[in-house]
Amino acid sequence: MERRQQRRWMVLGIWLCAMLLTAGQGLWAIWQYRADAEARLLSEAGRTAARVVGMLSMSGGTPDAAAALVAVDVAMDDDRVYGVRVQTAQGVQVGMRRNYQWEPVPWDDEITEETVQGMSQIKEEGRPVGSVEIYMSRRLTNEECALTVRAEAVRFGLNTLFFSCLLFWLLRRYGDLTRLLHFLQDHWQGRRPDQEREEPVSAGELAREGTPVVTPPSPASSAVDMEKGRRYMNAHRESACITAGLFRQSFRGASALMGRLFARGAVAELSHLGRLLELAAPCLGADKLTEAAAAMQRALNDPQCETPALAVEACAQALDDVLAALG
Repeated sequence: MERRQQRRWMVLGIWLCAMLLTAGQGLWAIWQYRADAEARLLSEAGRTAARVVGMLSMSGGTPDAAAALVAVDVAMDDDRVYGVRVQTAQGVQVGMRRNYQWEPVPWDDEITEETVQGMSQIKEEGRPVGSVEIYMSRRLTNEECALTVRAEAVRFGLNTLFFSCLLFWLLRRYGDLTRLLHFLQDHWQGRRPDQEREEPVSAGELAREGTPVVTPPSPASSAVDMEKGRRYMNAHRESACITAGLFRQSFRGASALMGRLFARGAVAELSHLGRLLELAAPCLGADKLTEAAAAMQRALNDPQCETPALAVEACAQALDDVLAALG
């Protein structure tokens, strides 16, 4: 059982590492895209401000209000530009910004949009005589970042689905998923360990507690004549219903009990229960259950067997089939 637990934790650890790695890659990609978008926006704001300064410098002197207004109108033709403001030492101040309908309106020192600022100085003979401020909106970059986040979320979801399916396959392969389902079923039904002992599974309870099963009385007993009983059963076929009823009453909860015993590592008790099933199943003609119980005992008692959980699950399924056939 120590080996199974190590294997189980190893599989869960690999799955967790894969999920953390996938999530880390997605977060890194989102952060990197946002940083690149911010850098591109800052660079574009600086270049736009430089172009406006170049247009104002074409007048050959200190730009007047008319030249500044023309340069501002040209800059506002770019939908990425939220606002432009031109200031000179002579007190010329011209600017525009966009309103909520994204239409140009006169500058009023009110900025209602997330923007990135770029600035360039207006120089005359090497001396600064004014400045141009460009405000680029983050709206388009935010939309692009949202698409990136959505793409990374889809990729993370697909990776999670793939690795989770691989995890479930491995747990199913080694029988851990069956034990987990039995555990969840017990807790969902509100069953406690003390309630489990009240279940009418006499043979299974004896196996779990390690109590030896009472052997049939000897034919020499004065109270019981086994040979006479066998002759009666051969003569009265309807007595088989009694055998079926006793089997159903004794083992109706044994399949769930097998899962709990295997989860706790109670190999001896589980082998004892398998022996009981191997002896009882031929009374009903349940050959498949007889073979499954024998195979389960061999798998549990074989240290070289890698998949004893499959043998336990096969025995439990064969028992369920027999109980379903008995009604």
